[in-house]
Amino acid sequence: MINKDDVLDGEAARREVETYVRSQVLRLLDFEPDLFLVSARAGLRAPDSPAANGFRRFRDYLRDTLTQAQRVALKLRSPLGVAAKLAADYRTTSDGRLQILEEDAQALRLTEKQWEAYEAEMRSEFEGHRARIENDLLQMSLRGEAFLDNHLRLVKIGEMLQGRRMRADFEKEVVADTPEKVGARVQEVIHRRLQDYGGVYTMAISGAKEVGLGVEDARLVRVAAPEAGVAPPVDTVGAGDAFDAGFLAGWLDGMPFERGLALAVSCGTLSTHGRGGTGAQPTMEQALAEVGSP
Repeated sequence: MINKDDVLDGEAARREVETYVRSQVLRLLDFEPDLFLVSARAGLRAPDSPAANGFRRFRDYLRDTLTQAQRVALKLRSPLGVAAKLAADYRTTSDGRLQILEEDAQALRLTEKQWEAYEAEMRSEFEGHRARIENDLLQMSLRGEAFLDNHLRLVKIGEMLQGRRMRADFEKEVVADTPEKVGARVQEVIHRRLQDYGGVYTMAISGAKEVGLGVEDARLVRVAAPEAGVAPPVDTVGAGDAFDAGFLAGWLDGMPFERGLALAVSCGTLSTHGRGGTGAQPTMEQALAEVGSP
């Protein structure tokens, strides 16, 4: 069916269009079609007019060629085909989204398994470290009991009245090197985590002294606090942020890893000398002055 027959200029134009369409159908589909030049507008406005002849010929062709069942099927095929196409498209889209959801679910299950394995590994490792720390504390407790048994006697009542001496003896005989041992155990855990995963870590040691620990290419780097860091801290709020800012500033400036870590420690330490997160936040010049020359 070729519509808009009424816009063609004369019979010659109609024949030209008909010949072209017929030849192209024959070339592409390998059969010669029955063609109908119609004017839908003329057929609707004046069905009995000469301009509607093509439309009437097409109508008669359908009536003579198709059975009643075929005509009903043809009429329904278009909307049903559209519905089927839409349903197929939506089914394909839904299947794709379900596939994505399934992949996400698999990734989550894998992540959960990895997390469970990591947690089990961490618990097992920390149990060993905790056992060693508990053993250090137990040894100190046993020394404390022995100390009290030895000093809480009437014959040593004079020594008990000397508070400073009693305290010094207690620290020497009971406390001994327990804080250092416990600190070493904790740092051992930190070192192990750093060596496993790399990165930068900061921690406060003995109050005013801050130490930066980092790993570069599986090499543990330890940077002590600058000389200015021996002063008692006024406020530690924001020290971690200052540490991070110092390290990032050094990294962006292209500093070597160890010097950037030293700059971070300097920033974190100096920031504790004033109240509030920015009360003593150092300038780059002040922080570099504590780090010294490369």
